[in-house]
Amino acid sequence: MARCEDASLPTFSVAHEGASPHKTLWRTAFERESGLYVLLLLVLGLVIRLVPAYLIYGSYDVGAWRTVLMYQGMGKNPYLTHKLNWPPLWPTLLLWAGRLEAVYHLPDYFAVKLPAILCDVAVGFALYFYFFFKNSAYPHLAFRRALWYILNPVAIFTCAVHGQFDCIPALFTLLAVIALERCSEERFPVVTSLWLSLGVLARTWPGVLAPLFLPRIQGWARRLLFLAIVFVPSAVSLWILYLQAPHVILHDVVYYRGDIGDWGLASTANLLPTRPWWRAVNGWIVRKLLYLGWLTLYLIFWRRRVDMGKLVCLAIANYYVFTPHAGQQHFEWIVPIAVLADIGWLRFYTVVAGATLLLYYYLWPFNGEHFDFLSHQHTMSYYHNYLSLHAHFGTTLLMLPLWGFCVVWYGALWRRCLRESI
Repeated sequence: MARCEDASLPTFSVAHEGASPHKTLWRTAFERESGLYVLLLLVLGLVIRLVPAYLIYGSYDVGAWRTVLMYQGMGKNPYLTHKLNWPPLWPTLLLWAGRLEAVYHLPDYFAVKLPAILCDVAVGFALYFYFFFKNSAYPHLAFRRALWYILNPVAIFTCAVHGQFDCIPALFTLLAVIALERCSEERFPVVTSLWLSLGVLARTWPGVLAPLFLPRIQGWARRLLFLAIVFVPSAVSLWILYLQAPHVILHDVVYYRGDIGDWGLASTANLLPTRPWWRAVNGWIVRKLLYLGWLTLYLIFWRRRVDMGKLVCLAIANYYVFTPHAGQQHFEWIVPIAVLADIGWLRFYTVVAGATLLLYYYLWPFNGEHFDFLSHQHTMSYYHNYLSLHAHFGTTLLMLPLWGFCVVWYGALWRRCLRESI
């Protein structure tokens, strides 16, 4: 695998009289060559996302967000749409998107993508500043690393074309990992816990990563406080929502697990399409393997110390290998952390996942009609493409190489984490 750029060079910064070293380094990041790179990242990141977001209506999820906006505009509980399966950070951001739509007369399908697009560009900036601060004498290395995210087709497809917001929890997870690295073990990782808490408020999957952080925290009192900061805000928000609509919150959020999809081990259910019971049993078995994989991670790395970025990549790869359902938006989860900690494998993942998404979008267009990008009407072709037996088999075969690559990457991450652990 290709080696990542050396990020261990000594830090160099321009001195500014009367300024603290921290402020000096931030000021240096916006000056001269580095300032040009920051501007290029901003322009590239926005243009390459805003243009397709405007030209392409997007997936059925975009229609779901439009429905949420409509309910919010009427003063109704957006969870009554049955389109929301997570804590309330995303509908809060959609409320802001609705204001933008009303004030600036933006197309609704475009406005609902804006919060995710801005957060997606923020991921690129977080990566750039991380690597710039590690060795500020070579800003071109930080710029090159950040480009692997800014120009990543998986990231662009998820927020600008598909219209999903998985970059938001991915951003907060990335910031949590970076904050933990900057925090000494003697101090309580307040910033890390807050970032991870925001990730759980966006989607629940960052909560699975919380136990991986616990061995880096000294004392059980501090560990319990860390878990409280991560989970209590989401729990309280869901409790308030539960009081308003108990059945909806239980069914759509608390008990939500996703459907058994055409992915990985669970896709074998398509071999017996006339046996629905096998599909349910198959999904149950695979999901237990997923939980067992995470539990194994927690136990093995409780006393072993390994780079947190690689460990988080391993936990996400465990999801890719054993989940009974992986939507196209889920392929975004690992990208920011892999740019941070496993750039060699990410390069190959970008090619395989990018080609898979491109073929998927071409073979099964979101509205059912090829090249009719702006239409949001689901035609009869849509139902044939997505609901027929042919579509299930086709999706399984198309996703098989990507799933196989994830299995290989998963094994490589296990070997590296075990070899590098102390």
